[in-house]
Amino acid sequence: MKKVVKFSREQIQAMLDFIQANRVNNAAYENLKFLYNPNTPKDIYAKYTSHELMDDNGIATIFNVLCVKPDGSTMDCYEQFDNLKEQMAFSADFIEIGLDDKGKMIIV
Repeated sequence: MKKVVKFSREQIQAMLDFIQANRVNNAAYENLKFLYNPNTPKDIYAKYTSHELMDDNGIATIFNVLCVKPDGSTMDCYEQFDNLKEQMAFSADFIEIGLDDKGKMIIV
């Protein structure tokens, strides 16, 4: 069985926006990767790590996985899960994707 998915221009633009933001401030989008999950074929995921200084001179490390919807909007994709076990099960099916120099989707 073959399933074909086409991502929207808005999703591709959101990916390009993440890449541009990463170039401007690599610390805010450390280890930026784009992912696809065959269980949610209409969405693209942006995964990255960011850091935040706390008021008590501590540093918080934040692991972000944002869902890029077909209209280009983003949301924290882990909000839909009740616990870490469900999040890990969902993450197991991720496939890393990217964009080539012409803005075409590639599998990394």
